[in-house]
Amino acid sequence: MSLLIWVGLVFFSCSWLFVFEVFARPDPVLAGLCFGAAATFLGTGTVLASRRSASLVTLLASLVASTMAVLAVTPLFFFAGSRVHRLDFLSPLVHGSLNFFGLDAFLSEGVVHVRTAVELLPLTTTWEKLGLVPAGWFLLSSLVFLLLFRTQAVLGSAIRVLAATIVYLVVRYVTLIVLFLDHPDPRNLSEKQLAIRLFSDPANQLLSFLPLALVLSVFVPWTAITVPWRRQGLLRPKAVFSLMIPGLGAAALVAFFQYQDPGTKKEGRILLDELHSPRWESATRPLSTEWYGRESVYSYATLAAYLRQFYRVDVNEETVYTEGSLENVDVLVLKTATRPFEEGEVEAIQRFVRSGGGLLLVGDHTNLLGMSTNLNKVSRRFGIEFNLDAANRLDDGRFYEFHPSPLLSHAAVSSLSSIRFMTSCTLKADWSAENVILAGNSFSDPVDYSAPSFFGNVIPDSEDDFGVHLFAAAKKVGRGRMLAFSDSTIFSSFGMMHGERPDLLLGMLDYLNRSNATGYWVNRACLVVFFSCVLWLLFLWIRRARSRVWWGAGVPVAVGLGQLACSGTLTAMIAGDYELPEAARPVPCIAFLEDGGDYSIPDAFGDERAPPHKAFDTFFLGTQRLGYLPRTLALDDALDQGDALVVINPTIALTSKEKVRIGEFVWRGGKLLVMDSLLNRASTSNSFLQPFGLRVGPTSHVELGFPCSDALTDQEAGRSHRTCGDEHPVVASNDSGLVAKDFSTPSLSLRGGQALFETTDGRVLAAGSSFGQGRVVGLVDSILFSRLHMGNQTDAVEPGGSKWEVFQMEYELFQDHLFSRSRVSAEHDARECTDVVAEEDALSFRAGVEAGEETVATE
Repeated sequence: MSLLIWVGLVFFSCSWLFVFEVFARPDPVLAGLCFGAAATFLGTGTVLASRRSASLVTLLASLVASTMAVLAVTPLFFFAGSRVHRLDFLSPLVHGSLNFFGLDAFLSEGVVHVRTAVELLPLTTTWEKLGLVPAGWFLLSSLVFLLLFRTQAVLGSAIRVLAATIVYLVVRYVTLIVLFLDHPDPRNLSEKQLAIRLFSDPANQLLSFLPLALVLSVFVPWTAITVPWRRQGLLRPKAVFSLMIPGLGAAALVAFFQYQDPGTKKEGRILLDELHSPRWESATRPLSTEWYGRESVYSYATLAAYLRQFYRVDVNEETVYTEGSLENVDVLVLKTATRPFEEGEVEAIQRFVRSGGGLLLVGDHTNLLGMSTNLNKVSRRFGIEFNLDAANRLDDGRFYEFHPSPLLSHAAVSSLSSIRFMTSCTLKADWSAENVILAGNSFSDPVDYSAPSFFGNVIPDSEDDFGVHLFAAAKKVGRGRMLAFSDSTIFSSFGMMHGERPDLLLGMLDYLNRSNATGYWVNRACLVVFFSCVLWLLFLWIRRARSRVWWGAGVPVAVGLGQLACSGTLTAMIAGDYELPEAARPVPCIAFLEDGGDYSIPDAFGDERAPPHKAFDTFFLGTQRLGYLPRTLALDDALDQGDALVVINPTIALTSKEKVRIGEFVWRGGKLLVMDSLLNRASTSNSFLQPFGLRVGPTSHVELGFPCSDALTDQEAGRSHRTCGDEHPVVASNDSGLVAKDFSTPSLSLRGGQALFETTDGRVLAAGSSFGQGRVVGLVDSILFSRLHMGNQTDAVEPGGSKWEVFQMEYELFQDHLFSRSRVSAEHDARECTDVVAEEDALSFRAGVEAGEETVATE
């Protein structure tokens, strides 16, 4: 029976590896299976050992208490684990054990090197490889079960469990190393067979801890379980009231880490540094319709344009930083510094922060062009450093995606749901720094100065740190604040407007655009309360003033409830104190409908996962060249925040309510662009267009009269765009002289409205109509504006060439056919309309939608 109980505790402890993102993304299915197995083993073992079903009540209480204990302690694991990875003091023990097993190993500066038949492999000893996280959860839950189930020798049993676990961790680690070295090629395996997963994969960790259950069943047997609920006095008023002490202590500890001084908002004068980053992600030259190529999009021009909606933004190209030059600055942004800072500048920046200024440091991967070295000269003054590495997701090696915790998020990221990183490094921070972005399931790949861009092999190796890392950290210093962020690339013009990156930038700057009111005094007071509660609990333990049930069940539950209550309260306070600013000088927003069409907008250069005829990243960036700011938004958010809604290859059918909302959006001055393709076989374009008097023409292959297979692959589909149908140039119908000579045209056509682009044989490629103060445009060859024809974002575009022609068509679509009137002017015109006319048109539109008829739109 002992073996069943210990196996159940191993399953319970390791199941949290599938809940928290430590070594892999959360997997609810596997987590549920592990919890189910744990409950089965524990239930069977406790009933057989006690010979009574009443033990199931104790089992349920133990599981609840263990869960609360794990939830309470895990944030502390993550906080410590993000700052300390290597445990070099254990390396001599590992080195001696490997030599004992006959391996050729030697020790150098805390790293164990093992000679194999192929190479010399370095092995670092880290808490992740040792398995300290699942071991910690195991020890916590074991202590709870011992307190609730054992009547005698609880302390002695707990010490034996601790000693056996420590010894087992070392034996387990050495065994895993031997298995790792036994692989014929442990370094260069395919992605799905990386030998390093012996140490990191949650399923492997579960299997590697199961023998511990067999060991403990021998040394700490559960011979006769007693259910000690009676006469324990757990529900006596004095015992219940005293549980406020651990609850208060847990709340105080949460407040120590999470409380944010709301501070005092400043004027919002932002200074972007160009002096120390010449010609690298420059913010000086804006995007335009005349300048193309890599340098144009690998810039901070869009970042500067976006921020100018909210703040006064200046760019410093010449002035060395002194107290005088920073006198009228609220937030200084130092990015990708390729030129070193003078000592006097560092001193001036440090004084600037202490006197109430905000400082944002933006670094990048692998000390590229000396960026980390230069930024560290400043950041070290605040206890934070940019590591010389690159970071990616551990389980598959791809770009890391951050999902903030709903209850334990920093103020700078509390408004976000997810952020996708690209080329981040990791940060080293002292114990007083605030965790802003804590990335689990990540690994640190050290710099390789012999490789292009200094990247290593970009796979986790035996010497790499993996697990939990810092991608952003902050600190309050004097009256000011600083924040270090590790991935400059996501704010480049080609990636800045993707997802929630604009909100991340605003959140960080809003945090920095405040001078401290209380600083860390409230946090420190909470720490005093926490230690006072700990001392009181220690006093109770020494005096044995409370029963073991009080300690084993009451305290963990009180701690969990205190933590939950405090986290919820502080989250609400932060949400109220740190709302994102509203734009004072808004720029038209182009809202691309996300998750509503058969297309993608990759946020990385040349992302090959998206077929070229379905990738619209270059088209997306083209709107920025016109001075607009695009976003990818859900339909409701797009209609609330956007000035124009762009729908590409739609595959969702709109409800009547959604059609009416879109009609109201257009009537008030909004713009609607619907782009479709012959290859979109699940098209719902008419669901968007028909209410406005537009309709996509023939769609069947019989009507089209050419042989295109329904089973085309993505590659064949892209090629078919040039081989299916007749070859006719596309011309503009508004006498602009634009002729796209090299484009094959679709066999689809549009009906209704005014023809905007048409082929020489009379097919309408694009048509538009007006409704209220807004404008609707339909286009039936979206592939013309995909990467297949527009190329990559970094491509050079020669005037008169085929790519240039497509760009001109895009510019004409937005400037001449969608935004011929500004949104402000349109809204003014809408207010001039009488309420009677507006109401009649709205009723007519709703009636048309409900009847499935076309609305009569005017030109």
